Amino acid sequence: MSSVNGRLEDVKRIIRQSSCEGDSKDHVLRYRQEAELRDTRAIPIRDHGTKVDNSTNLNELQREKPFNLLLKYEKSFNTRPGKCKNFSYKFDVSCPGPLVGYSRPIPFSVRNEVRAQMEQMKKDGILEISTSTHLNPFINCDARKVNRFMTADRARVQPINELLQQFHRARFISTRITCIHSFSVRIPGLPVY
Repeated sequence: MSSVNGRLEDVKRIIRQSSCEGDSKDHVLRYRQEAELRDTRAIPIRDHGTKVDNSTNLNELQREKPFNLLLKYEKSFNTRPGKCKNFSYKFDVSCPGPLVGYSRPIPFSVRNEVRAQMEQMKKDGILEISTSTHLNPFINCDARKVNRFMTADRARVQPINELLQQFHRARFISTRITCIHSFSVRIPGLPVY
């Protein structure tokens, strides 16, 4: 219990330090310089701590797990479009020829914002300029046609009983557990177990 309180106190101390209240001028100047170098789209650690503190239905021990998770994956939580580096997937598209469709240009009212967002995504390495017979990134296309030409994955989905057994380290699950609500209604003529 004291370790959780200590960690939450550390977060509160970081929040107090980052707010620059009562600190020296050098610290304030250094903090402002660091703030200029940081990506403004990243969510600061003080907001993660606030989210954990706001959960009223968790006790102190239960708050430690989401807080540690937020700290572990801090770089993943931001407001910018993501660039996933932990996972890659190759879509198997076999199309007999180029897809011809009715493309809809981006409306003039939002064209500047869309271009600015696309430029930022190119700088972040999320988008790249390329040629494709399937999609043009500068035109809004209906990509549902591409789904017909993609080879479907054949990954096996776990049965629901196996998924349910993973909760609370259960070794087995019975049908009696899944229909426990039937015990609340007495049906005449049926034996009670």
